[in-house]
Amino acid sequence: MIFLSILIVGAGPSGAYLAQLLANKGLLVTLLDRLKNPTDNCFSSAVVPITSITSNLIPYESISTFWKNWQIYDPNGNKHIWRASENLGAVLDFGKFREHLWNKAKKDGVELLNGWNVKSVFQHNDYVLIELIEPNGNITRRKFDFVVDASGHSRRILRLINHPLSKNNDLLCKGNGIEWILQA
Repeated sequence: MIFLSILIVGAGPSGAYLAQLLANKGLLVTLLDRLKNPTDNCFSSAVVPITSITSNLIPYESISTFWKNWQIYDPNGNKHIWRASENLGAVLDFGKFREHLWNKAKKDGVELLNGWNVKSVFQHNDYVLIELIEPNGNITRRKFDFVVDASGHSRRILRLINHPLSKNNDLLCKGNGIEWILQA
């Protein structure tokens, strides 16, 4: 039996959840995040619809508060407000949510490297060689079959391999004040 090894860089919601899914499919998954602690660099601006909680995607302990009103301004400056008597969604305590995801990933067999960084990426025909910086500053080289860049807007891995990205042609760098909620 051949096992594929995958490195996922970025242990936020997307990276950590993907790591769980892949590990549950029998793949060898390493999840790397530059943060040493899941509660580092936390904020509570992650707003999710109520269905994310009722479908058990978000643990109740990760909820900071609920919201019943929604307000946006359109491109013409017109204000639109929705109000409801029941909760429409929640604001997350991102540190608790990340901690939940990291613990679940480890429980599902994911190797979690927190406090690590990627120094360089070398692409070969049948593998990717990654130079990693450990929390103590030592450099480690590891081979992976696949690498996933889940580093968010920084696009860390894509930039390290000189992928031609600029704010002019990168769709995730366009817009202002937009948050993306994706369900796959």
